[in-house]
Amino acid sequence: MLDLFTWDGPPSPADSSSTPIVAHLERTIRLVRDGDLPEGPILLCHTTMRTGWSFSVCAALLAEAGCPTTMPLVIHRLP
Repeated sequence: MLDLFTWDGPPSPADSSSTPIVAHLERTIRLVRDGDLPEGPILLCHTTMRTGWSFSVCAALLAEAGCPTTMPLVIHRLP
């Protein structure tokens, strides 16, 4: 298991449109580069999810870093 991301800031705004949520996530989520990324796909795991934007931002950060493929896995999808 790799711990690739840090979160610096408060939680995302609740009951908001996508634009402020994504802007907040782009400011708070950072990719930690302690070495090379795996060459194969990376499985992104999260215990709960409401909108899926955190997966999208993390996948975009990994793509910018050269990761070819990411796959999301969530345990509980919130309404």
